[in-house]
Amino acid sequence: MQFFRYVWLACPSKIEALMIAILWGVTMPICFLADYVLWRHMLPPETSRIAVMVSIGAAVAGPIAWWCTKIITRKHANSAFATMFVLLSMGTLGLTTLIFAFEFWLYFSQWHGAIFSRLWTIQLGFTFASAIYQFLVSGLRLYLPFGLIALVIASMWASHRICR
Repeated sequence: MQFFRYVWLACPSKIEALMIAILWGVTMPICFLADYVLWRHMLPPETSRIAVMVSIGAAVAGPIAWWCTKIITRKHANSAFATMFVLLSMGTLGLTTLIFAFEFWLYFSQWHGAIFSRLWTIQLGFTFASAIYQFLVSGLRLYLPFGLIALVIASMWASHRICR
């Protein structure tokens, strides 16, 4: 019972969660766009759609990573930094990949078999697997180098705020 109370008390306030979601949800598309402008000198036509997917994935991952870090670390600054770094990076990448996979699936679902059939299940699995692979191969580099810098800064800030 005490664990559930601790988990409840670790939950960020609504304002805190909203601020984290807005800050991290705006930072990641900026890093993504800065990388595109720096290395490719030209934005593709689907830039706004990709930026929205990145923003939504980051905005959802930020408060969840903050909450889990508060639960796991228990006021240790070094472990708070490491935990926030791992949870924020994996959460942002995981949720953005999931959003990309759903968008990928929505596009290709028009050629899939009848819903809930064996063929449809196989096609769904392979569509999600290929979308995840495609995002990790081509989308992961969009977070570097600016996203990594933002991740380190956000993790340092979060460890300072959590451990005060």
